[in-house]
Amino acid sequence: MTLAVAEFEVQLRSPRRGLGRRCVACGAEADGAVYCGACIGEIERYEEMERGSRMAGSMPDEISDAGLELIKRSEGFRDRQYLDAAGFPTIGYGHLVEADESFPGGVTEAQAETLLAGDVNEAEQAVRRLVRVALTQGQFDALVDFVFNLGEGPLPRGRRATAAVGTCGERRAAGTESAAGSRV
Repeated sequence: MTLAVAEFEVQLRSPRRGLGRRCVACGAEADGAVYCGACIGEIERYEEMERGSRMAGSMPDEISDAGLELIKRSEGFRDRQYLDAAGFPTIGYGHLVEADESFPGGVTEAQAETLLAGDVNEAEQAVRRLVRVALTQGQFDALVDFVFNLGEGPLPRGRRATAAVGTCGERRAAGTESAAGSRV
């Protein structure tokens, strides 16, 4: 018999003793112990999950190959500079052309991948700096993609605040990002 997490919390906080050979959580034979082996295993998994969710910085170090390929597929490769949907000069795999950059002859796929790697690195750093909970690889990849596309300004800080921070403000000052923080 499997118990819900809330029931485990109750059992962990106030275990009832002296019920003989039955597990106080599920009622199975417990050979005189308070919990049976199956429930002890479930409790240990729950405690490990709780410890893991409280660990600061428990997240992947970098985007996965699948996450990077998703960005490349969704952005598409453009060897010549163009204006994106928001009217910003863009090249390669969605790289915003900064004021001090120039690509008169366009870029090769290899050059575009180098630009993408730099942009993704900035997005990874923002996610690691702003997110305070444990993330799976898929969650990390999704947030990196989100920051790559929208900048870190829209990424919530704390519980409710949304702030334009870091490079988001620099891009806005350089005229490469809208007031709403959109990189698209």
